[in-house]
Amino acid sequence: MDGEWPASRFGIESEHILNLVRLVFARYIDAMPTVVSVPENRVTLTNVSWAQYLAVLGEHEHDGRVAYYQGILEIMTVGFEHESIKRLISRLIDHYALARDVDIHPGGNFTMKREEFQSGIEADDCFYIQSIAKLRSLQEISLPEDPPPDLAIEVDITNPSIDKLAIYAAIGVPEIWRYRDETVDVLLLQVDGSYVSSPTSACLPDFPIPALDEALEGLRGGKSSNVLVKDFAKWIGRIG
Repeated sequence: MDGEWPASRFGIESEHILNLVRLVFARYIDAMPTVVSVPENRVTLTNVSWAQYLAVLGEHEHDGRVAYYQGILEIMTVGFEHESIKRLISRLIDHYALARDVDIHPGGNFTMKREEFQSGIEADDCFYIQSIAKLRSLQEISLPEDPPPDLAIEVDITNPSIDKLAIYAAIGVPEIWRYRDETVDVLLLQVDGSYVSSPTSACLPDFPIPALDEALEGLRGGKSSNVLVKDFAKWIGRIG
């Protein structure tokens, strides 16, 4: 099912795209109810309008991810491995913030979108840190009236078919932690709109990235999330 399917092949009405979305997820979930783990699968459509993208979001009641960039729409299902990695990274960030008395507010995978840049994305998780005070409300966030999250988490088990960094740059997310090839890469937004790798976080300067990679290695080795959080807490204690 991977590959690019031009929307024009199915017609230009939003309903055709919505039917395709339903077909994709029905094939991998509804048609196989006994399967408890669905590997990541990506479907990309081209020549998709902003209105069609919004229509797909209106039908978006699943556990996948939808990304849009200048006419390209990517729909991705997420599997157990993906969610386990995402959840562990988020738990360690939460623990670090509590241990270091850092005020953070989670944004989850809410849809960040900016029509003027024809860009929209759902991070695996995101956090407001330095920008909490700029939010009008902690219950409802709307860009660009509110600032984008300070930190976004991206877990890539398979290679994305859409330029997610370009989307994040258009929206103005200053930092991304991207899991790829069994390691986390800290990416910082530059003035030219590109992201560069950094050994340390700008949002959480003292966060021990090596400890995060060690925890992820432990997860791959079969350790439970609680055990890994406890090990991380010991690491925090050593550097505290």
